[in-house]
Amino acid sequence: MPSQTSNLPSPPTLPPPSTFDLLPPLHQLLSRLLDSTVYPHDEPLETKDLATAAAAIKLKIEKARTAITGLPDISRTVEDLNEEAEECARRVEKLRLVLEKMG
Repeated sequence: MPSQTSNLPSPPTLPPPSTFDLLPPLHQLLSRLLDSTVYPHDEPLETKDLATAAAAIKLKIEKARTAITGLPDISRTVEDLNEEAEECARRVEKLRLVLEKMG
């Protein structure tokens, strides 16, 4: 009897965790703006230079957003997922009953 697991789709490849690691650079940027003692090796940031300094963080956010939208089923709602889970539970129960009748 052929294995059913060979018909299952492989799980999606997730982006590396560093894709979503936005807090350290954001913290560093805000610290440069508000308190230069946290990162003493960085120069204090003037308000007029904030947009330029934030460009790298904006780019990282956009890359994370793109990575998320590329994941399968990302557009599905919680309700859709719950319905699918209930359908799977019903199917498992039917298969369990079939196995009990066989055994």
